[in-house]
Amino acid sequence: SGEGYVLSTGLDAETVRIVGFNVDAAANAVTLKVGADVNADVDENLIGFLPVTIAKGVETAVTIDHTETLAGEWNPVATGTVTIEEAGTDVEVKFDGELPAGGFFRVRVGE
Repeated sequence: SGEGYVLSTGLDAETVRIVGFNVDAAANAVTLKVGADVNADVDENLIGFLPVTIAKGVETAVTIDHTETLAGEWNPVATGTVTIEEAGTDVEVKFDGELPAGGFFRVRVGE
């Protein structure tokens, strides 16, 4: 893979699975929820935003997209990085920029 993420579904001590995310626009913070193991169930809101399995300890790109309405166009509003050291934790994304106060967000990891 070499890009800081892998698409494997097998158990691997060197990878973690992102199973959800939280965007707190008021606090200008984005947090990724990391599953306890690589086979953890992924939040249905994340399905389609693969890859959700990334290598431990590797700085990985994160893009935060925003739209005012779910029927609208998604636009990237912030880019940043995350480094996940262990499974079963919540990890804050480091990014520059201000998040819009309303609307809808999605998070793309490793793209």
